[in-house]
Amino acid sequence: MPRRFVKSWHSSPRDPLLEAELSARVGIQPLAAAALVWAGVTDAAQARAYLSGSLDSLPPASQFRGMTEAVELVIEALADRRPVLVHGDYDADGICSTAILVRALHRIGATVHYYLPNRFRDDYGVSERAVRAAAGKGIDLILASDCGISAHDEISLARSLGCSVIVLDHHEPGPTLPEADVVVAPRVPDWSYECEEMPASALALRFVQALTAMLGDAPVRAEDLVDIAAIGIIADVAPMTGENRVIARAGLDRLNQSGKGREQLSPGIRALMGVAAVSPPVRAYDVAFRLAPRLNAVGRLADPIHALELLLTGNEDEARRLALHLEDNNRERQRIQEQIYREAVRMLGERPELLELPAIVLASPDWHVGVIGIVAAKLVEEYDRPAVLFGELPLGGGGGKVVGEARGSARSVEAIDIMEALRMCEEQLLEYGGHPQAAGLRIDAGRVEAFREAFVEAIRLLGRPDERKDEPAVIPASLDEVDVTLVADLARLEPFGPGNPEPVFAIDGLEVVEVRTVGRDEKHLKLYLTDGRRTVEAIGFGMAGWDDEPKQGGRIDLCFVPEVDKYWGPQQVQLRILGWRPTRK
Repeated sequence: MPRRFVKSWHSSPRDPLLEAELSARVGIQPLAAAALVWAGVTDAAQARAYLSGSLDSLPPASQFRGMTEAVELVIEALADRRPVLVHGDYDADGICSTAILVRALHRIGATVHYYLPNRFRDDYGVSERAVRAAAGKGIDLILASDCGISAHDEISLARSLGCSVIVLDHHEPGPTLPEADVVVAPRVPDWSYECEEMPASALALRFVQALTAMLGDAPVRAEDLVDIAAIGIIADVAPMTGENRVIARAGLDRLNQSGKGREQLSPGIRALMGVAAVSPPVRAYDVAFRLAPRLNAVGRLADPIHALELLLTGNEDEARRLALHLEDNNRERQRIQEQIYREAVRMLGERPELLELPAIVLASPDWHVGVIGIVAAKLVEEYDRPAVLFGELPLGGGGGKVVGEARGSARSVEAIDIMEALRMCEEQLLEYGGHPQAAGLRIDAGRVEAFREAFVEAIRLLGRPDERKDEPAVIPASLDEVDVTLVADLARLEPFGPGNPEPVFAIDGLEVVEVRTVGRDEKHLKLYLTDGRRTVEAIGFGMAGWDDEPKQGGRIDLCFVPEVDKYWGPQQVQLRILGWRPTRK
């Protein structure tokens, strides 16, 4: 059975005096104040900073190594009226970072060209095709965003053709850096920068800050682009700490503007929110599961340039047309994703010995390489171990041998660095790259089984996930503390993500009044629970039909996140179930 829920937890001690003080000084409910303490925020000044989304609180962008030199190269090109090529990447973070740079450079009067690699034509990273095309058009400055840190050959080619190259990249570097004119990359080991896991969208926004600071009275501000940066940060599942959190918070504030304030959003953002049915209050969840997938889908299935053009257009009709195109691609992506997921689960059912391993490695010649990463992430979530999926395998060569290359996507649990695991079995790989939690790779198609053995051994050496994590700490609560106002107060603590998890609560000894299955396929479990004074609804997504399902009349301890049920009548609080256990008598 996939591990979907929290099986055990322990309660964090509460401090009523500290909660009361934070509640009074910050203006939130005591239980929300307990969530602040749970997150490590223990005084009012710290709480106000935590709840703020002001870009003014960030240190000067010039503190980034190479940032000043990068800005100087762009300003020189602007003064000489030389065109600039912004070369991005095909995922949401790469698309958003490219949009930020193109819009900013255009606003200061630069002649800007842009290029996003096609997943199926160019593969990942800086495109040799784009470099040669740029040089042929007389473009002699290339700004690579969300790519370039490992593009040694392509950057050397660009330099040989007379192009200067700036790299703004957050991916892990290899043993040596490319021979670019300037490299701005927080992951370079000797940088010691506070926010080394800053994604490309945040890095691009900081570049805009440095650019406007050097120009003085510039016609563009980072505040005008922070909503796009927030989408990229959240889409990239970046740590929601430090500068990432400040930028994402400011971006959510901008997305949540109402009335005339919404006119400040670009036509593309408004159209994207329209097709995704996203309206204020906009939460990180809405960005992660509604906006970002639509930006990603077109690059997964076709050409990501349509998503970029949506973020760049100033025309309402064009924005609507492009948003609908992204919506169509997203629906097709969902169909393909579900098909691959069902086949992967079937494979695991047919080979149960694979679930005895600390990692999942599966392959199929029919799987779409643009979608396998999403399915790998879903398998990680459900089976609680790293997963690698390979797609579009060659069908075979002479003598029954499999020939050619297989392209894969790897995802990991928080406790295990997937890049370190791949480094430990790199003899099996043709190419790989990515982040601690997500990576892409290529192998010889005939070596899938050999790769599985090497990868599983690497994960064993790094430690099985269930051996490396503790029980989650939860905030003990009573039912009378949980209401709609609490949910609103907790929303002020957003955005949540790695490094800043969503607060989790627990209430002991609730009586089960009623048990139902709900949803189109009756996959979800709905409970009606009472403490003897009040009854509340709880929903367990995908939890219907479990062997240890709570029984009517029984008592359970519930681990949950409070939410507002917006779909049936007046707003009321609902508990999203994370886990349960029988109450000890």
